[in-house]
Amino acid sequence: MKKILLAILSLGLILLPIKSIKAEEKYYDEKNTLNLIEVLEEEKIELKNKDYKESDDQVTIYLFRGLGCDYCRAFLKFLNNISVEHGDKFKLVSFETWYNEENAMLMDEISSYLEMPADGVPYIIIGEQVIPGYVEDYDEDIISTISAEYEAKNNQNKNNDVFVEYEKAIKAQKRAEVFKSIWSVAQVFVYVGVIVLFVYLQNRSLKKELKEIKQELAKLNKKKKE
Repeated sequence: MKKILLAILSLGLILLPIKSIKAEEKYYDEKNTLNLIEVLEEEKIELKNKDYKESDDQVTIYLFRGLGCDYCRAFLKFLNNISVEHGDKFKLVSFETWYNEENAMLMDEISSYLEMPADGVPYIIIGEQVIPGYVEDYDEDIISTISAEYEAKNNQNKNNDVFVEYEKAIKAQKRAEVFKSIWSVAQVFVYVGVIVLFVYLQNRSLKKELKEIKQELAKLNKKKKE
């Protein structure tokens, strides 16, 4: 009896951590991304701001792009140009979607979450602002958005990072799935435990009855001999 219960408990202790570990996976693989310097190098665009550095104080620009996409390249040239004056305010996380299936799926997921369909690339996210596509007419608005998000993040302590909110939503969903799995496993443990306990008690009851019957038979045999 004790061995069976210990085996059931051990199985639960093995299964639950595995599910918990899976729930803590990051919402995207950083190996599938490039920063501004890396993507400019890939597109063979010379970096204008040689002092450009990334830090946690900067606003993150998320760019879904295609390698060889002219509009994506034009946007990267624009970022390269403004990095001289505004490079301390932003950093870039770029996802190549034409040759990377994971990034393409991520673009579909995040655009669905934002309820802003991604019909193509570039698909740009700055704070809470979504920019589907790029033309030069957007330049001033993009600079204004970067400056506003930078000020909000550093002076108002307000980080309007859509991807951070998306990550929270995904983790909350995964935690709910883990709790649901734990509850399902716990129910199985309870059911199995009840069955095992019932069988054990029935077995004890049967042994007791057999013992009493043997005692009665022994008494009858003794009376016959007398």
